[in-house]
Amino acid sequence: MGHTNSNLVNLVSSALATIGQQVGELRNEIGLTSHGKSLEEIKQRNNNVDYLQGSFD
Repeated sequence: MGHTNSNLVNLVSSALATIGQQVGELRNEIGLTSHGKSLEEIKQRNNNVDYLQGSFD
């Protein structure tokens, strides 16, 4: 691919950090978008975010 091992590690690390940041921002926004939703809808949305975040732990 034209990348050295250290460059590839840096690219992957940067991408994972960006994904982690986006998941964190999504989690923070959940509180703002909870208004008017049932408890079950909120729990399901939280479970979906937990599942997504677990993929990167």
